[in-house]
Amino acid sequence: MSGRSEPLSAEEWSTFFEPDGRIVNENKLRARIFRGGIDPAIRKEVWYFLLGYYPMYSTTLEREVLQRERRMEYLALKQRWQEELEPDDHECADDFDAADNLSEEEQFIFVQAKLRAMRQELDVEAAEDSIRIIRKDVPRTDRQMEYFEADDTIHLVWLNDILVTYAVFHGEVGYVQGTLDYMRSILYIISFHPFQNPQPLPLSRLCPLNLVYI
Repeated sequence: MSGRSEPLSAEEWSTFFEPDGRIVNENKLRARIFRGGIDPAIRKEVWYFLLGYYPMYSTTLEREVLQRERRMEYLALKQRWQEELEPDDHECADDFDAADNLSEEEQFIFVQAKLRAMRQELDVEAAEDSIRIIRKDVPRTDRQMEYFEADDTIHLVWLNDILVTYAVFHGEVGYVQGTLDYMRSILYIISFHPFQNPQPLPLSRLCPLNLVYI
C-alpha cells in the first residue's frame, strides 16, 4: 500500500477547474484528497464542494447565484424561529436593517425566502426541546480552541443559531448527539456571518463525509 502523499495545493487545486468554473474529474479529485488531504490555505474553499454546498459541476456564475439564495434562505429561517419561539430574546431589527442595504435583486430573493420560511411546518414542542438541549450543549464545546474560548464570543452564538435553525426545521431529525462536534469543526474552518462571506453550510445540504483527512 502506498503511503500518504503531499496535501492538495492551491496550484494543483486550480487544475481541476474548467474555464467556466466547473470541476473536472471529480473522482480523481476525491481520490487525491483521500490520499493526501488538503493544504490548510485552501481547505475552506475545497470544503464548500466536498460538503455539497456547491455542486461539483456548477459554474462560477451559478455559484454566485446560489450563494445569494442560500444566504437569504438561512437568514429567513433563523428569523422565523426567533420571532415565533423567542420573540423577547432577539433583536431582529438589525437583520432587517442589513437587508435594506441589499441590492434590489437580493431584496427580492430575501422576500421570497421569507415567504418560503413561513410555509415551513414547525413543531413548537419539539423545537423548544431541541433549543433547550442546544442551549446546554453549546457552552460545553471545546473552549480550549481559541475560536470558542471567550464566554462572550460571537462564534458560540453562530454555532447555536445554526444548530437551532436546522433542528427546528428538520423535526424528523432534530438535534442529535454528535451534531455539535460536527458543526463546530465545519464552523471553525468556514467561519461566517449571515451578511458576510463566506456563508453557512446548511446541514440539509451536507453529505456524509469522513473528515479525518480533510
